[in-house]
Amino acid sequence: MPGFLLNYTYGTHEEKILMQFSESILMEYCACRISAMFGKDAITSTEHELVRNSLSDAILKSANAILSYRHHGNIDKLLVDVGESVWFPMQCISRLIGHLDGIGSQDDVFTYIEDSPEKVFFEKHVNEMQYCLRKLWDSRDSWRNVDLFDPLNRIGKQLFYDAGMHITSLPDGRGWVSVP
Repeated sequence: MPGFLLNYTYGTHEEKILMQFSESILMEYCACRISAMFGKDAITSTEHELVRNSLSDAILKSANAILSYRHHGNIDKLLVDVGESVWFPMQCISRLIGHLDGIGSQDDVFTYIEDSPEKVFFEKHVNEMQYCLRKLWDSRDSWRNVDLFDPLNRIGKQLFYDAGMHITSLPDGRGWVSVP
């Protein structure tokens, strides 16, 4: 991967933002899958706790970030705040999925996610992300360019959209963010 990822130049601001999500999701998954056998029971418990804490009030935090943006108007702060509320839980979940896959667990990741509005909000994204991560893992010897991140980029963009924020690129490559 360093042969193409470190040499890659983002084409648009939107791509740069979405790649931050996708790279972190994939790297968290791979790192946890590779290291899963070290302290597996303790790590399972820790990863579960991390997921539970990251999901706590995630929807409310996202809504509050958008409301706050309407007063301060700082798009960079909006991206960080909404990213922390909806992207960070996905990073934590990708870690848990990687860990469970690494120890060969048959547990469904949703075994570790309590029923809540956040579970409903994230469920379709988690299912799609889990499928993508496993597919990428299985094809890791054939990665040749950043196109492999496209499915994860779509998930990241849809998460932002579902949280109430639309991100796109302008014709000149600059990013544009809007909130309803």
